Amino acid sequence: MTEDEREALAVMIRSVLSDRLTRRRDRTPVSLLGAGRDLESSLEEGRRFLESLGPGGWSTPGWPVDHGGLGWSEDRLELFGEILEEFERPDLYPFLIGLGTTGPMILRHGTDRQRRRHLEGIRTGSELWCQLSSGPDAGSDLVALRTRARRHEDHWQITGHKLWASRASVADFGLLLARSNNEAAPHRGLTVFLLDMDSPGISLGPIRQMNGDIHFYEVFLDDVIVSDEARLGPVDGGWGVAMDTLGAERASAAVLGGRGMGPEAVTALLADHRGPDRATSHDDHDAVIRDRAARAFGELTLLHQGARQRHPEGHKVRFAAASRSLAALAHQVRGAHAMVDHGPWSVIETTAPSVSIRGGTDEVQRNVIAERILGLPREPRPDPTTTSNRPDRSN
Repeated sequence: MTEDEREALAVMIRSVLSDRLTRRRDRTPVSLLGAGRDLESSLEEGRRFLESLGPGGWSTPGWPVDHGGLGWSEDRLELFGEILEEFERPDLYPFLIGLGTTGPMILRHGTDRQRRRHLEGIRTGSELWCQLSSGPDAGSDLVALRTRARRHEDHWQITGHKLWASRASVADFGLLLARSNNEAAPHRGLTVFLLDMDSPGISLGPIRQMNGDIHFYEVFLDDVIVSDEARLGPVDGGWGVAMDTLGAERASAAVLGGRGMGPEAVTALLADHRGPDRATSHDDHDAVIRDRAARAFGELTLLHQGARQRHPEGHKVRFAAASRSLAALAHQVRGAHAMVDHGPWSVIETTAPSVSIRGGTDEVQRNVIAERILGLPREPRPDPTTTSNRPDRSN
């Protein structure tokens, strides 16, 4: 895309968005990965937003035209993301799994029937999804998962236990990873399913976080019957789908889930918490706070500018570091008041540590960067050739 083409496209994008959205005025971050938000309000606001952008493919511009998108390339999507930041947008975290993970996976690995069944609902926000990957013995190490899928002619019987399923209580469907072959090598015995969350045999258990939220759930699967038509990708070929899913999740978590996570967050924080005379900020007199503010501003600037970079693992690590840096600054600026405050900055402080865990730990992300991107030697691992000596804990 030439510079003239980029300028012409920018004019067109701003024209379309100006007709459908409101220009952004308040740059204060109101949420980090949906934390502290009322779920019903988030769903209502998010659906209105997606409905306003839906006509013409503007809610999912990277999707093919035949499936409700614009078919745009990465450079066009990057420009669209930059301009979208100029407009008000709600917290889209409840829609993240659908828009950022499941939709792209159904486009890439799904059947025509699955695309017709799910993509329109995902695009409009009328169909909500959760992700059912991690289990009690398999967090970042997905090959250790114990949820079992046993085939019976045209359907599967699934039994197991999943953890950290975000927004599972309102999800219509779940993207489920299960072990379908206990004798195959760990990476070759997995299969992915599109699970109807209203299926008999599914029960949920809430997990309360230290930030007060209950949006993570345990999901118990007790002989749940799933049609083979709901299988995503080949039998025992779910590892490739899972890796694509994790890559999409890491990128979307940082982009869709990081609303307001730009360098202006530092400015907003310092403006919100001024010194005792209300004329100057604490940071005007405190060299340590000035130093931390400069570091946080720099990390958030890098995060903001690299939101659509080629390798999502690197962006995920930066997102976690920037979140912790902003939270530490917020705690120091607010001082003792931080212990009794229950506002948005407290929610950010108590949410930030989790960013280094969810969607794959920082350590796992760094291993991926080192081995797959930089070409460094692999870290020593257990024998990947067999699972026959592993106990079946799915029952």
